[in-house]
Amino acid sequence: MRVAFYFICIFFHITSTPISQAQSSTIDSIERQLSNHSIRDSVRVDLLNSAAEAFQNINPQNAFKHLKEAGEIVEEINYPKGKADYYDQMAMYYYVISEFCKVQEYSNKSLLINQSINNQKGLAKNYYYIGKIQYFQGEVDKATKFIKQALRINIALKDSASICYNYASLGTNYADIGNYDLALQYAELALEIATKINDEEAMSFTLNNLGVVYEHHGNWPKALECYQKSFLIDERQNNYKDASIAASNIAHIYIVESNYSDALKYCLKGLGYAEEIGFKTGLCYNYEYMGRIYTKKGAYDKAWEYQNKTLKLQQEIGNKQGELNALRDLANILVLTDKLVDAMELYNKAVNLSQTISYKRTEISSYIGISTIYDKQNKHTEAYLYSKKAYLMATELDDIQLISESAKMLAKTSERLGLYKEALGAHIAFKTMSDSLFNKENIRRISNLEYEYKSAKEKAIAKREQDKKDRLQEAELKKQKAFRNTFIVGFLFMLLLVVSIWRSSIEKKKTNRQLRAKNLEINKQKEELINTNKSLEQLSQFKEDMTNMVIHDLKNPLSTLVNIDILSELDEKDELIKHLSLRMLSMIENTLDVYRNESIDLMLHKEYKDIHGIVNGAIEEVGFLARMNELSFDVQVENKIEVNSDAMVLRRVFSNILSNAVKFSSPSETVTIKATISNSDLLKVSVHNIGSFISEEQQKHIFNRFAQVKAHAKTKMHSTGIGLTYCTMAIESHGGQIGVNSSQEAGTTFWFTLPEAKSII
Repeated sequence: MRVAFYFICIFFHITSTPISQAQSSTIDSIERQLSNHSIRDSVRVDLLNSAAEAFQNINPQNAFKHLKEAGEIVEEINYPKGKADYYDQMAMYYYVISEFCKVQEYSNKSLLINQSINNQKGLAKNYYYIGKIQYFQGEVDKATKFIKQALRINIALKDSASICYNYASLGTNYADIGNYDLALQYAELALEIATKINDEEAMSFTLNNLGVVYEHHGNWPKALECYQKSFLIDERQNNYKDASIAASNIAHIYIVESNYSDALKYCLKGLGYAEEIGFKTGLCYNYEYMGRIYTKKGAYDKAWEYQNKTLKLQQEIGNKQGELNALRDLANILVLTDKLVDAMELYNKAVNLSQTISYKRTEISSYIGISTIYDKQNKHTEAYLYSKKAYLMATELDDIQLISESAKMLAKTSERLGLYKEALGAHIAFKTMSDSLFNKENIRRISNLEYEYKSAKEKAIAKREQDKKDRLQEAELKKQKAFRNTFIVGFLFMLLLVVSIWRSSIEKKKTNRQLRAKNLEINKQKEELINTNKSLEQLSQFKEDMTNMVIHDLKNPLSTLVNIDILSELDEKDELIKHLSLRMLSMIENTLDVYRNESIDLMLHKEYKDIHGIVNGAIEEVGFLARMNELSFDVQVENKIEVNSDAMVLRRVFSNILSNAVKFSSPSETVTIKATISNSDLLKVSVHNIGSFISEEQQKHIFNRFAQVKAHAKTKMHSTGIGLTYCTMAIESHGGQIGVNSSQEAGTTFWFTLPEAKSII
């Protein structure tokens, strides 16, 4: 993976003198000492090695010039330690110019000398270097073994800086095999040590490693924070080599979050630093992410150009992980341009190479790509088998992003084969993982999501172990667990709201007492105090309204679960339980967003997006309810329309409106979605359904906070005012308007407008 190189390029400085502070003066001092000491002895060898070390990251050519002389002298004199240090610096030089076979060769030479002279400090460095090279080659278990050997020596030597690097590297190793608890423990301990000893270079390294741990487990905001802090330190140190890798790490996070402008900005920074010193590895990764940016933006020719550059460079320097990632990314471009045969060939090459070096992440993503090809070719059985294989491997690896991607594909392929129960389970897994990755409150919720995911994983293992037991008893246990989890979620949510309201009430009473006392002393502040009291009362009423609404909406699904025996079919019970649990979680998410937006403005990440993709994503989310009522969708969009919006927020608006349309439509009807654009670049979207209608009186108040749809028809569905409250806030935050038209004859049409739209012909 790309971050492996970042780890290797830092470890050569574990026991070296830092150059981050007064870097130029340090180099000048060494050069002066060299000028004053011309004797070709051990002192000059040490000075030459120190000078090379200072130049490695900023001017590799100067580093090699000093090493060349050091190598000549150590052949003339008997100075084993100086020769071992010379070999260390040669290994570092060859890393910078990306000749990795030479890195291994010179590290082994240094190891032999340090063993012969029992240089424990040197041995610790050698074990660490070799361990990191093993990691780079995909041998994680061997890498961990060598790094632990280095750690034992450094603990005995009480070398805090080296211990810090050892812990940080072990953290990334354990993250790579999915042991995130242990990975986080090692990475945080490493950062604590680096901070305690106030070593900026060590802090940069440990921050980057901690970012890798967060990234592997889907906590992108925390990963981005760590990468940015690391990058700032590298820039301050003029450490061009490490800065180029850190920039690519930041770009990768921005690509995942669809922030392509910032991603491209950091790629260009990284390329500039890599070109400054001829650092091929840095060029590789920034080329790779520029290729991915252009792929996401639909500029496939440019994407192909940059990914080809990546592939050739990775093959040239012998980076197998980088090579297989480039093969996979090139295959992705071919799929998007419908060159399926060529894409299949590249995916298979990536799979074979992944298996050779035991790198499961790219193997999993390649299986997802192969499944996509078979799905496009209507080979549904093959598509299902590859998507299921990818999902099982991703679950075993415990990688949230790969679980999300593979679960989405498995849901699609299962449904095509009529495996609706498996499709529903995969869709729930996809939605859970996807929401955890993209939710703006990811930092606060990540621990809960980890718990939920691990619980689901344990449940799946238990189910496989009890396959031979009675099916009826197993179904009963699953129902009880679903009921318990739903009750716990609802109870905790209500408890949170009650505590929040109680605290607000205490603050309100306290503030009122202060206001009354102040009114007696200073009459001039009367108006200000009255306004403050009024604001507090409105906030208290808002929370009370929300509490009443949530309690009301939680009551219905919980009551259904309690009286679930009225249903006759076991499979229907099982699906209904899962569906109701999903409804509960969706409702809670809407409530939390509305609650947050009451006190702060909705934060939008706007860019031009195709309205088709947003609509289709929302239709997929309500597909289960639609199939229950035998409903269909008719999407009518003029040409290709792009609108400047926050795609995630707009998708949730569509999901809420479509959900209401499905709930109140008559069976076997069609829900019509229209999108038109006016000369003033104003987009108007409407969602129309035939079924129960909304009275004229209720239409006047339907978009008021927490207003509920009370349709004039008998239906088993129940509405919630939280969804429409969220829609109103979201559309108005975009600068648009929202409304409804409804009658018994014409049916119901919800509409909204958005500015800054354009038609792509």
